[in-house]
Amino acid sequence: MSKWVTGFVLSAVVTLPLASASAQVTYPHTYTHKGGSGVVFNRTAVGPFKGSLDGGATMNVFCLDFFNGARSYTAYQTGFAGGDFSKTRFGLLSDHLKRYQKAAWLSSQFANQARGQWGFIQYAVWQTMYSPTGKPNARITSVQQAKIDNWLTLADQNYKKYYYGRFYVLTDRVVAQGNSRFPNGCQVTNVVGANHPTCGGQEFIYGNLTPVPEPATWGLLAVGLIGMSAASLAHRKKQRQS
Repeated sequence: MSKWVTGFVLSAVVTLPLASASAQVTYPHTYTHKGGSGVVFNRTAVGPFKGSLDGGATMNVFCLDFFNGARSYTAYQTGFAGGDFSKTRFGLLSDHLKRYQKAAWLSSQFANQARGQWGFIQYAVWQTMYSPTGKPNARITSVQQAKIDNWLTLADQNYKKYYYGRFYVLTDRVVAQGNSRFPNGCQVTNVVGANHPTCGGQEFIYGNLTPVPEPATWGLLAVGLIGMSAASLAHRKKQRQS
């Protein structure tokens, strides 16, 4: 295969999402909480929060944790692609990865939706993480729940269309300690308040979604590579004959 074909193949390969880049749990990190969006729904702050990691730039972070308070803390960082969620608040649940992925998809919708939708999106995130037990729904009306359910349905329909290798979980180290002390970890059954020593501060996620290429896109890429490979072989054969 000629150098230009080889280079094209390599460039096509390296643009694919790489799981190894986030395939680990790292510690310690300093998470600094810098406030919320200013949007309140059902007496609760919703929408993207602001925070920084290890003194870096302020970024959007998304709250997964309804029952504990937002604060700065020493954090574990868990990459979605790593497979080890043992240090996270919900990582001991059997379907934890699906929950985290749906929450990431929902959180990514804040950027494209009017603020009037943020409360419904946020509650869809929380209900995704805590359902079926402990599902946050106090003071939620039936009309509001219907709108939340719509977002839950959209998450079910769309979350598999994306890669999550560039998404991360930030978890208070106190949660990880609670996970090792309690049979059910430091999630639903042990959540008792913002400052409880076994439950830690709110858990956040941050990152970017990467769309999964459509089958037709893969097909076009394959046809293009085959065509260029054939052209390269023909070119080399012509050079040998001349």
